[in-house]
Order: sequence, then structure tokens, then C-alpha cells
Amino acid sequence: MTELQKRRCDTELRFLEEVNAARAGGQGITNAVTLGRPYLEILRMVEERAIDLVVMGVRGRGPVDMALFGSTTNHVVRRARRIDPIGDGGLDAGTHSGAV
Repeated sequence: MTELQKRRCDTELRFLEEVNAARAGGQGITNAVTLGRPYLEILRMVEERAIDLVVMGVRGRGPVDMALFGSTTNHVVRRARRIDPIGDGGLDAGTHSGAV
């Protein structure tokens, strides 16, 4: 396992621990599987369910790649009605996360 893979596993484990702790504390955390364009499905669910927080990330994409192809996070942030970017959460320079 490479160092990057280990860091990703560690990050995912920390995330799952936080989710489980929030659920145990009575927080309303949900997940869903839908079909369609990812950014449109995220925006639709945010509106339909009055979701307060969406945590998303961008990983391994440079500015040129983002300009040419975009990303689900980019589309959601540009189209969301309520935006409150959080920042990189202390992760490495190649990974950025935010909340919408």
C-alpha cells in the first residue's frame, strides 16, 4: 500500500468514525443512491430534503483540468442556492473539501 493509499484509508476511517459518532448523538445523517447526473442529483436532494450540509471534495485535479472538464463539486458550488465553503480541512494541498 502506498503512502497516499494509506492516507486515504485513514481519512475514510476518520470520516466513518465521525459519522457513527454523529448518528449515535442523534444527528440526522442520511445517504442515498440515485441515478442521473451527479451534481443535479445532489442539488435536487438538497432542495427536496432541506439538507443543511453537503461535504464534498476535489482531489488530484489541476486548474487546467478543472477549467476544461469541471467536477461534481465545482458544478454543485456554482449552482447551489446556499453556499458556505469550509476549506481544505487540514488535508494535503492536492485535496480540498467544502460544504454546500
